[in-house]
Parts: sequence; C-alpha cells; structure tokens
Amino acid sequence: MKLRPWTFDKDKEVVLKWLGNLENVNKQWRIQACTN
Repeated sequence: MKLRPWTFDKDKEVVLKWLGNLENVNKQWRIQACTN
C-alpha cells in the first residue's frame, strides 16, 4: 500500500481509525470470551 504525499494525513487518519476499531473489537471479543 503506497501513501500519496498529498493524502498522507488522510490515509494516516483512516489507518488509525481502522486500528482503533480493531482494538475495540478485540477487547469486546476478549470480554465475551471471559464471560462465557
């Protein structure tokens, strides 16, 4: 995946948002696994 210089900030924002969502999903999944 190549980052274009003029959209780097935008791409970074998207990636960080995606990583944040992934982290939240992992937390929820762990919580569910613990409570089951």
